[in-house]
Amino acid sequence: MTKEEIKTTVVQVIRGYCDAGKRPAISAHSRPVVDLGLESRDGVDFACDISARLGVLVPYEVNPFVSDDGKRARTVGEIVNLLCGYAQQRGELVHA
Repeated sequence: MTKEEIKTTVVQVIRGYCDAGKRPAISAHSRPVVDLGLESRDGVDFACDISARLGVLVPYEVNPFVSDDGKRARTVGEIVNLLCGYAQQRGELVHA
């Protein structure tokens, strides 16, 4: 799996959480919780969905939508980097 494949999947899954009638532009700088109308609790469901789709385990104590200290929203780019880190730990990332 490549970083680009992870990014594409992240965007697809996040888009699925957005309102059905809206097709928001999602970039690496988009923050799901701030810019896309999602809530931090959506990050818990996202973690389960993305783990299943990518086969990359997101630890249960990690909410991909918020920083580890819980004080700010992560961007899509940060979420992708986080998942790439987990994939790399498991030896499943082909290109960083």
